[in-house]
Amino acid sequence: MSKRLSDARDLEKVRRLVRAEFAIMAGSKRPEKSPRAKGAISSRIREEVLSDRGRPVARSFRAGDLMAIWFLDYGFVQFYDSSGNLAATVDLTGAKRSLRRVA
Repeated sequence: MSKRLSDARDLEKVRRLVRAEFAIMAGSKRPEKSPRAKGAISSRIREEVLSDRGRPVARSFRAGDLMAIWFLDYGFVQFYDSSGNLAATVDLTGAKRSLRRVA
C-alpha cells in the first residue's frame, strides 16, 4: 500500500465508520437516523493502539462485546461480533469501496 492510513483525517473517518457499524451490529438498522443509538455507542467505545516493537501497526476499538481492528499498513478494518466471529471487513484503500459482511 502506497499511502499509510494513519493521519488525523483518516482516524476520524475510521471512528465514524466504527460508530456506524457498531450501531448496526448492536441492533439499530439506521444509525444515521438514530442519534440516541450513535450517542450510546460513541460514549462506550474504547480505543487502543497496538504496536509491534514500538511501531504502531493497528488500532482497536471496543464497545461492550463488539470489537473492530484497523490494520494501518493494510488499510482495512475488521469487525467482530459479540461471539468473537468476524462479522465484516471494510477496505479503506480505495481498491474496494464495499462493505463485505460475513454471514
